[in-house]
Amino acid sequence: MTSWPSKLLNVLLRVALRSASTKVGGLFFTTVQPHLDRALLQISRGRYSIAGIAIPTLLLTTKGRKTGKQRTAPLLYLPSEDAETLYVMGSRGGREAHAGWYYNILDDDDVWVTLSGRRMHYRAIVLDEPTRTKIWQHFLEFNRHFQRYEQRLKREIPIIQLTPSV
Repeated sequence: MTSWPSKLLNVLLRVALRSASTKVGGLFFTTVQPHLDRALLQISRGRYSIAGIAIPTLLLTTKGRKTGKQRTAPLLYLPSEDAETLYVMGSRGGREAHAGWYYNILDDDDVWVTLSGRRMHYRAIVLDEPTRTKIWQHFLEFNRHFQRYEQRLKREIPIIQLTPSV
């Protein structure tokens, strides 16, 4: 039997994912919510986030390709079966332009991930076909509403694999 907190989290997840896939929700989740989440995630060292109540969220830190400064973005992620490799997508809430962090990893694939109170060094790899489509299907299983992003965009949504660096 599912407890009421679990039921509430499931409802919150469905509402958040459904609203994030709309144009207005996508705009909110890419402009306002990241600032709130970034602060909360940094203060809690990746333990707590607004989105993370129901959505797996990490902090991705890249080196700015123009400034050289560290840039941090809260992102939805899905773990691999071994839970060491992580996947993020560059949907930017269904907006047409790629996010700045995506361009940063194209310039420098050396990134940091803050997750569950730990900051770890990773290598970011933009996936090619057919692996990209396979992982995209996992994102669609997590939230079928991500198809709306795909339908309204002219660009392909990149899937990025984050692999621990040694």
